[in-house]
Amino acid sequence: MLCKATHFPLTVAWTIFYLAFLFLAGVQAFSVLLGYFLILVVGIPLTVALSLEWSRYIPSRKTALLLLLISGPVWLVSAYLVRSGFEWRLWHPVNTTLLLFFAFTAGNWIAGEVEKLGHLLPICILATVVDTWSVFFGPSKNVGELAVKHLVAVQKSLEAGLPAPIPPIFNLVILHWPHPGADIMLPLFGVGDLIFIAFFLAVCQRFALSLQKGALLVLAGLGISILVTIFVQRPIPALPFICGIFLAGNFSSIRKPLPGNRARYKF
Repeated sequence: MLCKATHFPLTVAWTIFYLAFLFLAGVQAFSVLLGYFLILVVGIPLTVALSLEWSRYIPSRKTALLLLLISGPVWLVSAYLVRSGFEWRLWHPVNTTLLLFFAFTAGNWIAGEVEKLGHLLPICILATVVDTWSVFFGPSKNVGELAVKHLVAVQKSLEAGLPAPIPPIFNLVILHWPHPGADIMLPLFGVGDLIFIAFFLAVCQRFALSLQKGALLVLAGLGISILVTIFVQRPIPALPFICGIFLAGNFSSIRKPLPGNRARYKF
C-alpha cells in the first residue's frame, strides 16, 4: 500500500530529523555556529529530498485547487495558533507541515501544466524578475525585514531570560527549522522558493529528467544564494540562482526534449 512508510523513506527521515532538531533546540550544548552548520547540511538537503519524494504526485487542476483552498485557510489558523502564545514546539511543526503541503501542491500542479520543456525558459525569466523585484522592493523585502527583526528580538529576549516575542503573521510564510541549542526557529525558505523547488523536481518527474541531478542542481542554486547572502550581508533572491543553474544543467535536454510523461501517481 502507498501509505506504508517504506514508500516514503525521505518523508520519514525528514520527520525524524525535524523532531530531533526540535528537541535539541532546548539543549544548550551546541554553539550557535554548530547549530547553523547542522541546519545547512541537514535541514536544507532533507527539505529538498522531501520535495523530491513528493514530486511523483502531480495533481489534476481540480484536485490542486481543492487542496490549496483547504490547506490555505488551515495554514492561516495554525499561524494564528503559533502567534497566540500556545506552545511553539507543538504548533510550529503543524504550521511547517501545512506550509510544505501548500507549496508542494502548488509547485507540482504548475509542473503538470507545463506542456514542453522549452516553456521553462519564459517561466524562469518571469520568476527571476518577480523574485528580484519582490526581495529588493516588494513584499519579500518587508517580510524579510520583519523576520530579521523578530529573530534579533527573540535572541535578546532569551539572553535576558524573558519569553520570546510573538512572531509577525507574515513571518510564518517562511519555512522555519529548529535551531539546536538556541531555542528558536531559524527561517530557511520563503514559500515562493519552496514552490519552485517542488516545481523543478516535478518537472524532472514529468519529463523523465534525472531526479538526482535535478535535486543536486536545486541544492547548488540554494547553496550559492546562501553564500552570496552571507557575503553581502543582506537578503538576496534565491530564484535567479536556482532557475539559472537548473536551466544550465538541463540545457541539452531542453534543446532536445523527450516527450512529456505524467507522473505515475497523478491524482
